[in-house]
Parts: sequence; structure tokens; C-alpha cells
Amino acid sequence: MSQIQFAWHSYNATYPSENTVDQANTWYDRWEEFRVRWGPSLGGYQTTELYLFMVTQGYMVQAATTGICLSLFVAYIVLLLCTRNWLNATLGISCICCITITFLGFVPIIGWSLGENECIFLIATVGLSVDYTVHLLNAYNNSPAFSREDKTQGALAEMGMSVANSAITTLLAALILFGCGFFFFFQFGGFIFLVIGLSIIMSTNFLMPVMILFGPQGAQGIITCCRRKATIVASGEAVKPSKYGTE
Repeated sequence: MSQIQFAWHSYNATYPSENTVDQANTWYDRWEEFRVRWGPSLGGYQTTELYLFMVTQGYMVQAATTGICLSLFVAYIVLLLCTRNWLNATLGISCICCITITFLGFVPIIGWSLGENECIFLIATVGLSVDYTVHLLNAYNNSPAFSREDKTQGALAEMGMSVANSAITTLLAALILFGCGFFFFFQFGGFIFLVIGLSIIMSTNFLMPVMILFGPQGAQGIITCCRRKATIVASGEAVKPSKYGTE
């Protein structure tokens, strides 16, 4: 009695020509569920060219998320060290977070998906968002005025023109990249233009009004240990040893 030794069956499956990380995972999970349900005894596996970068893209998205979180943490530490004021640093990092979140919201609006280039851009978003915020916060922190309104006005008078000129030159430089035929440079120009535009808008139209409402006055928010060390350095006071450490 003869037995079937081998059988082969073909069919056409509709796959998109391009896919994002979420789309690739969705397609993979659907076909994997079908394979597990109808072919447990076959011991086969599914594969297609569209899955080649699925795992890589997944790890890149995780790396981008980790990079953003670490960048925000480092930016907060830098703000603390620069201003020696936890309230200034907290308000500044809130502005940077708003810039980053707004950029993430623009990504699907302009038709981008989380591919290799976009993951690299996401990691660099925080770094580009810090500049104008730090300059304005430092000017606010060093202002001799007492009231929030006067300190904010002084910060804008001192650094407003500088950050505006810096933003204009950077935006013009990004516009040049729009003429590149290589897609990565074209996309990189769009990334710089969007992030710098959001950064200058948010730092002047969001951060400064927030400083008027909640910015520190006088000694409010100053980190005591940093203030003490700064006073010692400025006055030349000697550090006296004691049994409890230094005084």
C-alpha cells in the first residue's frame, strides 16, 4: 500500500511592500498564530524578506526610548549643576520634555515611521532641545532682580537676541539640506528644522511664561550645599577641618 511521502502546496499571501515595526510585528503574530493553530505537527517556521529588519528595528526602538530617558536624566543633572537651583532645573526639564513630546507627535503627522533614521533622530532630540533652555535659565538665575517678572525680562534682554540669532542660523543651515538628493540628509534637515523650531518657540513662549508664574525668587529653590561651596570659593574663606568633617 503506497503512502504519500511528500506534499507541496502554494498560495499567495498579501504583504505590504514596506512596513514599520508595529506593522511587521502584527503581520508576524498573525501568521505565527495561524501556523501554531493549523500546523503543529509540521515543525516548520515562517519567514519572509519583510522580517529581516523586524528584530533590529525593535531593538532600535528600545534603544531610542532608553536614550531619551538617559538624556533627560543627564540634562536634569546638568541643569542642577549650572543653576544650583532645583526649581529652575525642574522647570527647565519640563520644557525639554514638552519639546521632545511635541516632536514625537509630529513624527506621524509628517508621515515618518519609526525606522532606523527616526530612531537615531529621537536619541538626538533631547540634545538639540537643551541649548536655548539652558541659556535662558542661566540668565534668569544670574539676574540681580528680585521679582519673577523682572528676572524673566532681564533673561530675555540678555540672551533673547542671542538665542534667536542662533535659531535663525541653524534653521537656515537646515534649509540647505532640503536640497540634497540623498534621502537621509533631506530627512536630517527636516529633523533639525523641526526640533530647533520647536525649541526656540517653546523656550521663549512656554518656559518664560512659566518662569513668570513659578520661577524662583531670592533664595527659593537654591541647593544649600552648592550655595555654601560657591560662597566659600567666592569669598576665599578657608575650609576648617573638624571632627565632624569640614566646616
